[in-house]
Amino acid sequence: MARYRKGIDDCLLRLAKLPDETQTIINQFLSDKKDGGSRSTYFTPILTIFELTENEHISELTVDDYETMLSYYGEGTTGYRCVKSFFKYLDEEYLLNDEKHLFSKKFREERRLTRQKTQNSRSKSASINSEYIPALNFEQVQQLNEFINFDFDDISKLQCSFICYMLFCTDCPEKVLEKEVKVSDYMNGRIRLASGYEYEVPERYEPMFNKMRSREIHNGFGSLYKYLRPIEAVLKVDKVVPQVIINARKQNKMKCGLCGKEYFNTADNWKNIESRIVCTNCAEALKKKFNYNLTDLEEIKINRTKIGDEIEKSAILYDYDKLKHKLMGKQVDFKRLNEFFDFIGKLGEAYVYKREKERLKGKKLADLVSDKPSAFPQYGYDILSYTDDGEEIYIEVKTEPRDKENDFFLTDTERRIGEKYTREGKKYWVYRVHNILAEDEAEVRVDIIKDIFNNPMYEFSPYSWRIHKS
Repeated sequence: MARYRKGIDDCLLRLAKLPDETQTIINQFLSDKKDGGSRSTYFTPILTIFELTENEHISELTVDDYETMLSYYGEGTTGYRCVKSFFKYLDEEYLLNDEKHLFSKKFREERRLTRQKTQNSRSKSASINSEYIPALNFEQVQQLNEFINFDFDDISKLQCSFICYMLFCTDCPEKVLEKEVKVSDYMNGRIRLASGYEYEVPERYEPMFNKMRSREIHNGFGSLYKYLRPIEAVLKVDKVVPQVIINARKQNKMKCGLCGKEYFNTADNWKNIESRIVCTNCAEALKKKFNYNLTDLEEIKINRTKIGDEIEKSAILYDYDKLKHKLMGKQVDFKRLNEFFDFIGKLGEAYVYKREKERLKGKKLADLVSDKPSAFPQYGYDILSYTDDGEEIYIEVKTEPRDKENDFFLTDTERRIGEKYTREGKKYWVYRVHNILAEDEAEVRVDIIKDIFNNPMYEFSPYSWRIHKS
């Protein structure tokens, strides 16, 4: 709230530099925005129009200024939409100098293009809707199933696995899981609700319920979306909502033509009997009654990377201690560590994630620390953390297996994002993790570089941005 207030105060100071007439018109436009959040969204883009074009009066604005501002923000951004809205307001109120009708022609052409784009979109949508599109593709369904059956230690991953299990493996409605299922409803491998719903729960989730009781996290699950973040990295989907998993469950079930019951379309649920496919239960009954010839469906093995292998390499899905145990248990020739750099990098990310959670332990901020960005290179950083005062820290992790001061690298994306955040006054910090393979965790050393782009101790060489101490 303090930062929001400071932002508004800054805008008011910028507004005061403009002539009274211009201030009045801007305030009139903003007054049409009913809520405070909407007004604050428009404030900065509007003021930027006058600052970038070096105009003070509305009548001085030209079509070139309009196009310059649209290019400045870029199509699809909030600033782009705010600029278009403000200029259209000025045109409707006859406040623009449009003697040559340049603005009128420009807006008329934009409306034509919008209509054409809408028509093309509808045509494309109609074409797409005529085709069947699964909620999750074959590989994603396999990965989801393995994720659900994986034995996690971290409670957030276990909670994600549980939500996925209830949505994908049972017929539990989303609203029931959100509003009715409470921690106290679980007992001896079953969830029993007052409304009569009952669900069998695998034993691997018992530690989760015990932790949730002891820590008094909550007495129910509430919104499910917040629990599904870990599965996004596995499925390589930027946003997973409960309905996607529910749809995948429905699409991967088959109805038996004899009993009418639905089962998953996996080979163990179906039998081939007299050249027909029926559920295992019906097949066994038919064999017993009529002595029909019954055969199993042939299982097809697909050569692909198992999710367990990926989890062992991923800071997103494994905590630091378990990941390190897995690595140290392997027979690794450390002279050839270049083959394991990805593994080492993820171990460093897991360590920093754990360290930041411990640093903020006891504060609500600890639950907001996120390692999701490390799964998406386009983010330009690995960990989102916070200062004790609640200010965001964008952390890029660079890890060394031993305690050495080696050069390290930033990708173009990391440098571009880092410089952008630094210009905006945000905290983009590089954590140099040394000696990550030390047997004693206390020997792991972390150097925090708070402003690498303006730090004389570090020099950038134009070779994938190799960095070394000067």
